[in-house]
Amino acid sequence: MFVPRSRFPSLFSATLLAMALLPAHADDRPAALQMLERQGLTIAQEFDVGGGLRAFAAAAGDRPVAVYLTGDGNVIVGTRLDANGAALDEEALQRLVAKPVSDKVWAQLEAATWVQDGSANAPRVVYTFSDPNCPFCNRFWKAARPWVDTGKVQLRHVMVGILKADSQAKAAAILDAADPSAAL
Repeated sequence: MFVPRSRFPSLFSATLLAMALLPAHADDRPAALQMLERQGLTIAQEFDVGGGLRAFAAAAGDRPVAVYLTGDGNVIVGTRLDANGAALDEEALQRLVAKPVSDKVWAQLEAATWVQDGSANAPRVVYTFSDPNCPFCNRFWKAARPWVDTGKVQLRHVMVGILKADSQAKAAAILDAADPSAAL
């Protein structure tokens, strides 16, 4: 399975979301926001929307959401629309929630242990999660050879061992090999 960098990788999002978003002091927040946090919403940051509302960029699982605090202390969770039906706060949610989480995930993925397959100078890098017993991983490896062999793509195989009883041992053997790329 490959993970394109352009998508927000939900595989890691639940754990990394709270770590990546800037923590704010929950005690300073209105009661309605604290209640939402106790229910699992992660509040990232307040942003300006005018119109007498206070707006907060938040996340529900791996999905950015906006929370609007009204003058009477109640909250509205959802999407503000303009007169034409266009979402008004998507840019703020991407900037304040999705991008910080995505950047953190990619930094952790880049720092993870993986097997390099292809040129270190390739203009494109594709991360794969590969089980040594996975026939689809093997098919992908074979199908990617033209791009890897011409130096256009570098695959970074994050080894996993989940499909069969010996998957973990095989993944460990690949990672421990003198030349993990050759062992792969």
